[in-house]
Amino acid sequence: MKRRTGHGPQKGRSGVDECERCLEQMQEMAKIGYWEYDLRSDRLEWSKGCFRIFGLEPDPETPTLEGFLGRISPDDRNRVRTAIVRLLEKPDETCDIAYEIDRPDGSRAAIRSKAHSLHDSVADGVRIKGMMQDVTESKILRERNSEHEALLSHQSRLAQMGQLLNNIAHQWKQPLAEINALLLDMDSDFFHGKLDGKRFEWYFAQFEKLTAFMGETIDGFQEFMTPSETLELFDPARSVEKALSLIDSRLQKHGVAVETDLRDSCRIVGSEKEFVHVLLVLLNNAVDALQNGEAETPKIDIVSRSARFGESILYELFIRDNAGGIPAETVHQMFDPYFTTKFKERGRGIGLYMAKMIVENRMQGRLELLDPVQTTFKLAFRGVE
Repeated sequence: MKRRTGHGPQKGRSGVDECERCLEQMQEMAKIGYWEYDLRSDRLEWSKGCFRIFGLEPDPETPTLEGFLGRISPDDRNRVRTAIVRLLEKPDETCDIAYEIDRPDGSRAAIRSKAHSLHDSVADGVRIKGMMQDVTESKILRERNSEHEALLSHQSRLAQMGQLLNNIAHQWKQPLAEINALLLDMDSDFFHGKLDGKRFEWYFAQFEKLTAFMGETIDGFQEFMTPSETLELFDPARSVEKALSLIDSRLQKHGVAVETDLRDSCRIVGSEKEFVHVLLVLLNNAVDALQNGEAETPKIDIVSRSARFGESILYELFIRDNAGGIPAETVHQMFDPYFTTKFKERGRGIGLYMAKMIVENRMQGRLELLDPVQTTFKLAFRGVE
């Protein structure tokens, strides 16, 4: 009769140990720990991952609930305590909470924890099982990204403000020239004794008309530059008209004709001022391209199209110019931050990037380069009647 060597069970134990080591390594890489709290015994059990997250050496002594709460930052402690009480009081309650902890080395870590309460009515017992993850690195990355987005937005607004001030200067040149001419005529009439009451009233009416136009120009730009965080329902066709009025002098200066077909319209949700900002980015880029291009008759076409899908409407707006297209090697970089095909003094490379962020992140729409050969941009939104 052969004796058993025992190699089978040993090999099985080795496989289990290997799995446990792999699981431990994965938890360490993911910075995850698991824990369980038993209300009857007031016992809190931590995995090695929890001790690692808290910057502590694994302790055979059971960590206490109060000891855990004591390591949470004072600003978050009451909120976490309230969440634990709610888990203990309500059967099958779940919790997903973020908080910060203070480690023994003086560092602070951001933690995200999920937990689920288990109530045993027969044994009159309550347990909470949960996991925690160190999300400090991702929080720092989000904060950096947020700061980066804020900086880009600020730079974009400054660049847009510079362009708008340039537009104001162009808008004011003609009325200022007319006022100057009227003053010369008025001085000549006075010198020759022709400035009677009726003639003076005529001059006054002309001055009043020109200064009113200049005031309206300032009011229009000031309204656009005032930041707005509120969402509203607005007509994109009217926004196109506003954007065109803001760059009218620039269009005239460079002889750019604009043809619009905005019969298909609806209302979309967002900030109209931000949408006008997007339109100005696209339109000013088109004017820049036409200014440097060789088109005999520089032209921008703006066309809208809408189609019904259930209770909502798909609204699309197309902006196209005849400047000669975009080089194929730069198409994939069009919406990258700090990428520009202009001279540095004329462009910072953030306009299209911020326009895409506004359309897709804030207005839940889509902005894309539809045709690089004829330089056609498409904006798409879900709208309502």
